[in-house]
Amino acid sequence: MVPDATSRQQAPATTKPYLNAYPIPNGSELGSGTAQFNGSYSNPFSLDAYSIRVDHDINSKFSLFARYNYSPSDSNVRGPFGALSTTELLSTSVHTFTVALTESITPHISNEVRANYSNDRVSSRFRLDSFGKAVPVPDSVLFPSGFSS
Repeated sequence: MVPDATSRQQAPATTKPYLNAYPIPNGSELGSGTAQFNGSYSNPFSLDAYSIRVDHDINSKFSLFARYNYSPSDSNVRGPFGALSTTELLSTSVHTFTVALTESITPHISNEVRANYSNDRVSSRFRLDSFGKAVPVPDSVLFPSGFSS
């Protein structure tokens, strides 16, 4: 559902940039200033994970292991707030490092110490585009003088 042609034409000049940011209707009018828009799109997403683990027996009583993990992911989601001409670009990067030292005190008793470091970085960016012949709102309308997206 998007603003219909009549609403776009009759809107005050200050409102037109916001209505034009929606895709152009390509279906029937629904009334109340709205019309149908039919379109197709994909929301690409990638998730990768890389990991390495090293185990080492120091001697008959002590063993050590270390593990490193890196998991980057990206997504590009169209219409996160309902407007199909808006996309959210989301990027995450997870790094973890774990190390452990195990001591065998007796065949039935052991002592283990573990340490872990984790870091998760997230970046999110919203963007207006011309999907469905929409016209992105100019920075001059959205931001004060001297600022931009």
